[in-house]
Amino acid sequence: MTGPVQTIPSPEDNAARFATLRMARPKHPLLKWLLADQSDIEPAVRNALLANMFTSEGVVLLRIACAVWNDIFCVALSGNVFFWIMLPVAVAGVLTYFAASRAATAARRMDKPAPTGFFMWGVIAAIVTQGLLGGGEMASGSHVLQLLAMVVALGGCGTVCGNQYPALRYALLLVALFLVPLALGTLFSGDPQMLIVLVILGIYGAICTATIRDRRAGALAQVQARLQSDRLARQDYLTGTSNRLALQESLAALAASGSNKFTLYCFDVDGLKQINQTYGRAAGDMLLQAIASRLHANVWPGDTVVRLGDDEFLLLAPGVQEPEAKALCRRLREKLAREPYDLGQAERLRVDVSIGYACAPEDGTDFELLHELACGQLGLAKAVHQAERAPDAGFSSSASP
Repeated sequence: MTGPVQTIPSPEDNAARFATLRMARPKHPLLKWLLADQSDIEPAVRNALLANMFTSEGVVLLRIACAVWNDIFCVALSGNVFFWIMLPVAVAGVLTYFAASRAATAARRMDKPAPTGFFMWGVIAAIVTQGLLGGGEMASGSHVLQLLAMVVALGGCGTVCGNQYPALRYALLLVALFLVPLALGTLFSGDPQMLIVLVILGIYGAICTATIRDRRAGALAQVQARLQSDRLARQDYLTGTSNRLALQESLAALAASGSNKFTLYCFDVDGLKQINQTYGRAAGDMLLQAIASRLHANVWPGDTVVRLGDDEFLLLAPGVQEPEAKALCRRLREKLAREPYDLGQAERLRVDVSIGYACAPEDGTDFELLHELACGQLGLAKAVHQAERAPDAGFSSSASP
């Protein structure tokens, strides 16, 4: 039989969530430095945090309309040549921002890394032009334009605090690009009474800095908690191996990649019930943890180790086919059963492990069928092992060295 592997699909919200986490690292040294404060965070948390920087196209369009209207109003009210010059500059800056936002949105919808560098430059271009325009308004001497500049700048800083807080240095730079031109324009306004604006801008800058730090810390804690919850939802609580949900996602990933060649192994720990009865449940749990640890130590990084039941483990090994599948089966049984296990008892325990496997696509492409075939082989192997030893000796002990 040939064809794609038939699996239970992963939840749509999970696929969408992880699609948003794909971020392209910027190449420019300045942008790298601006994001360098994220270097102490693990990549998954960093990407999830930076994904919050991107805003919706509706918000971007409103910002563009506000910026263009602001410049047109300055031209109409004062007629100053500076504002005539700034009009196309401001339009170019906000259009760059819009293009960068569209590119980021399109990349995320296509499940491609979002162009973080382009987006950052687009935001910088828009804020630089708005900052220059605000500085010109403050230096114009018109109280109407000065009030307009303050409203636009303070609103813009609030937006930075609300969206760009994930990258601390970057957000603080954007706040400075808004407020510093206003401060310089105030100094050149020639009105001593306007110097009070410098105090207000300094206080507001401190407020923005504190807000950005607090929002970033809160968002970081939320992202870490969410990703930890995602990990726990895909892990077996006792052994730390993958669970059924993670297995379904691994199978779905194989199907999406167009690969239908893999081997499914089923493992059963012989004598676990007797160990629980003889040494207690805690010893049995330690044995399962030790077996899971040995499995992880003897498989490839791309393999998926799963605990399905009390003493049942699965291994999904992509790309493994006969005769490699049989050789791997023998090697894993030797690794799991040869050395005794230290379970905190006076004696170290040696257990036997029965293994069965089925290969796709030779034995089928449906997971349930492959699982049934592997379990059938496992039952035959268990019968052989029981025939080779005493019926009640699922495990043996040896003196601790």
